[in-house]
Amino acid sequence: MTDAPPAPHSVTIAPLDTLAGLNLLNAEREEMFDDVAELLSDICEMPVSFVSFIGGDTQWFKAACGLTDPSNTVEDALCTHVLTGDGMVEIPDLRLDPRTKGLAPVTHGGARFYAGVPLRTSEGALMGTVCVIGMAPARLTPLQRKSLTTLAAQVGSQIALRRAVKNAELLRHEVDHRVKNSLQSVAAQIRLKARASHHDTTREALKQVETRIQTVAALHEAMYRTSASNRIDMADYARKLVHIIAAIAPKGVTLTADLPALTLTSEQASAVAVIFNEFATNSFKHGFPDGRTGAVSMTGKMTPGGAIRLTFSDDGVGFDGAATGSGLGLRVIEASAAQLGGTWTPVACDRGVAATLDIAPLS
Repeated sequence: MTDAPPAPHSVTIAPLDTLAGLNLLNAEREEMFDDVAELLSDICEMPVSFVSFIGGDTQWFKAACGLTDPSNTVEDALCTHVLTGDGMVEIPDLRLDPRTKGLAPVTHGGARFYAGVPLRTSEGALMGTVCVIGMAPARLTPLQRKSLTTLAAQVGSQIALRRAVKNAELLRHEVDHRVKNSLQSVAAQIRLKARASHHDTTREALKQVETRIQTVAALHEAMYRTSASNRIDMADYARKLVHIIAAIAPKGVTLTADLPALTLTSEQASAVAVIFNEFATNSFKHGFPDGRTGAVSMTGKMTPGGAIRLTFSDDGVGFDGAATGSGLGLRVIEASAAQLGGTWTPVACDRGVAATLDIAPLS
């Protein structure tokens, strides 16, 4: 605490972009900061209190009691003239202090008492303040001083948290950009290899690999866009899968997915994508020979027990490797079903093939 402040010092203001993107350099009030200002006014028994942030030549009042103006100029701000250190500054009579006696809040606003705590960047630049102002000379009690410094520390912690979240978002965006570019590059290379191949079997295999990479890319996009980091909106993801897998469908064969509003983890969504891709690919290859037309579908519903039941079917000629048998595709499907904690169950049907998969609900 400083009762008799030294001669004025130049104050280093944080660069404008330090608080950019944190939604602090504007007049929009925030409840969290309002609570701090109101509590300070009550505890310190002062008519004016505020939480402010400094951007350029403007001091923005993010929360305030006893003030109506949304901002002030840095030139007239008491804080920028007296907060030269890291600790609290208390000035019993502003009219007697050489740094403040000529400032507008004193000469025109009637301010007489000031106590404030600076909010600083890690480099020590002033980025904001938590203050109380009185209209008569005064001194704070030890409890009031402790309350002011404690609440200022809480505000500082909130700003640090916002910055950490912002940095995490920027990092996440950068990672997303790099992963997306990498997947697109790999898919493009495979596509070029497929076009250059003179063997139908090789081209088909490479096309399958490209499709699987695209399903991974779609899953990555869904994870990036969702508000929950490990929860996937399956209705939206299924639509993307249809668009991707349908690209390898024979002419005249349609692919559909009709899922209710349900959410799976990214691991579950990935397993469902593998199953859908394998089932559809096998149906395209074996269920519709000689230009036969038809449809392949995936549907879903909630069971009375709360589980999710997925049904995969086609109306082709039927073949052992889709829902029964011992083909590689079926082994991949069964492994993915086991990953989901479910069982792949063939279903009798009049035409084509069908199977169901039950998935336990998310906890």
